[in-house]
Amino acid sequence: MKVAEIWTALIVSMLVFCPHVLAQNPDNPIEDALLRWYPANQAVLFTNSACAAPQGLAFDGEHMWVACSSTNSAAQLWELNTSDGSLVRALTLTNVHPSYLLFDGANIWATDRTAGTLTEVRASDGSLVRPTMTLGTTPSGMAFDGRYIWIANSSTTSGSLTKVDATNGNTTPIDISAHCTDATNIAFVSSDPGSPAWGNLTKSIWVVCSATTPQVIELDPSNNNAFVTATPTIGGSPNCNNIAFDGVRLWFTTLDGPPPAGPSVIQVDTTNPQNMVVATSLTETSHPDAVAFDGEFIWVTDSVSSLVTKLFDGVTIRTAPAPGGNGYFVAFDGGNVWVSNSNGGSGFYVSKM
Repeated sequence: MKVAEIWTALIVSMLVFCPHVLAQNPDNPIEDALLRWYPANQAVLFTNSACAAPQGLAFDGEHMWVACSSTNSAAQLWELNTSDGSLVRALTLTNVHPSYLLFDGANIWATDRTAGTLTEVRASDGSLVRPTMTLGTTPSGMAFDGRYIWIANSSTTSGSLTKVDATNGNTTPIDISAHCTDATNIAFVSSDPGSPAWGNLTKSIWVVCSATTPQVIELDPSNNNAFVTATPTIGGSPNCNNIAFDGVRLWFTTLDGPPPAGPSVIQVDTTNPQNMVVATSLTETSHPDAVAFDGEFIWVTDSVSSLVTKLFDGVTIRTAPAPGGNGYFVAFDGGNVWVSNSNGGSGFYVSKM
């Protein structure tokens, strides 16, 4: 018998005696390890009434951090075990209501949109690293470039960013009002050897702007944060809590794409920023919000319908409800996607997909 015939016979016998091989979920290796071979939505819900308004999420390599920005109870940062969602610690913050979170490799950073401040907490023990810093108006989304924390100040009148040196806390305001008056969120883009865009990308800061119609502007951090380019405008307000980078493209959401798109996911080719297109229309959702990339798929939450949409190359793979309420923030922990939910402020809801 020839080698090819032997392999064919072996494969056929595996399919006969091991039918589960065909049913394995190729989307997530952890699901495979847990024998989750069926295509049902795998969602685990964690609740706690002490956090009535969960918002930003950040993964520190071991634990998931959640911003508890409740006005009815003490504002806190919650640190959860990614395995089962159990509480590691809850840090009470004085005069701080955290919203967006970011991990820089050692510390957790939290913006307070109302107070206009930034708080830095050591991830290893939860201690405050330095006094809370005052920033621009309505600081929101953040990005880390290896040394600096870049913060989008989302007030409709500010047109500014803040750059914070993660080594010493020094802050530098950056005026971008000539190109962007409402910086909703921000992303750091670079190309490393072996990445899809190697040789075509340099280090850049990309900012989602949404004052009138959304577009994305690019800044050069190596040249005094100089303006580089802007994408075309497209549709209505993006209302985006996250902007995701997949190695070549940027992804963000809009409530009102070009007719007849409606709620949409927008795709920007960072090697050719003028190539800004509607990747997909989200016909089942009404208010697409946060975006995350898990290494293969793009995940989009909806802050009204509570639906979570999973995309591959702009094509919807799956749409399923996130239990507990509406999804405002999303993060990836290396194996699972986490969504923070709010259900009328009546409880603490985090879903692990």
